[in-house]
Amino acid sequence: MIVDSIREVGILQPLKGIDISDWKPADRRRPDGGLYRYLAGFGEGRTAAAQRLYTETHEARWRTVPFIVVKVPVGELLTWFLSENFQREKLSWIEIAELLRADLKSGMTPAELAAKNHYTLNHVTKLLRVVGKASPKVMDDLRKMTVQQGETLTKLPHASQEIIVETLHEHGLHGSQMPAVVHMAQEQVAQTGTLSKAVLVRDIARLKQNVADQRKVLKLKRTHLAIGPQIYGDDILQDKKFLALLNERGIPWKPFMEEWKK
Repeated sequence: MIVDSIREVGILQPLKGIDISDWKPADRRRPDGGLYRYLAGFGEGRTAAAQRLYTETHEARWRTVPFIVVKVPVGELLTWFLSENFQREKLSWIEIAELLRADLKSGMTPAELAAKNHYTLNHVTKLLRVVGKASPKVMDDLRKMTVQQGETLTKLPHASQEIIVETLHEHGLHGSQMPAVVHMAQEQVAQTGTLSKAVLVRDIARLKQNVADQRKVLKLKRTHLAIGPQIYGDDILQDKKFLALLNERGIPWKPFMEEWKK
């Protein structure tokens, strides 16, 4: 999430650290043999995000990060570092969203939450919206989803969210298939005004069959390309003995030939 935030608005909060150029060379040696000049107290997440964006985009703006040199004891710098890592360690998006909601209830505004946690206002608003619109009955499942999947699900009323989650469980589907199921639910509501679990199950079964059919076609096409049409050309279509042999052995050759004719 921090990567998306920085991609959108950049690094708004500079890193802070101390000048260590007067330290012994052995205490500030870099892995490549050079010497570090500064020691950052916090901002590891922002630095990692900028490095990732530079790797992805090769844009010059991500090669460096804003940095403020301060004069504080090393012990205080270590306290900053430990504090930031403790706050962010192993927190899922929904845990962050729940913390934001608790601060919101205490009287903070979304803008204040964004500034406090170094997120964009859009991200804070999205997280609050997802947890705010989620049915209490789907919260456990929401924790297993990405924020994008959760946002897709919570656009629907509570009753529809619950039907979709139940259906996903019963048919062994997972979060990545959420958008497709939600789309089918939205289409059904648009046509009938309500969401029926039975109709949704029928639509999922139909979708599964369509996917299976498409996989069969792809498999035939791969086989066709692997054999190479130049090897047999049209002759194989005229060899009745060969086709009869395939029939005897129960080999379904007709779909293959249909693909060949295409």
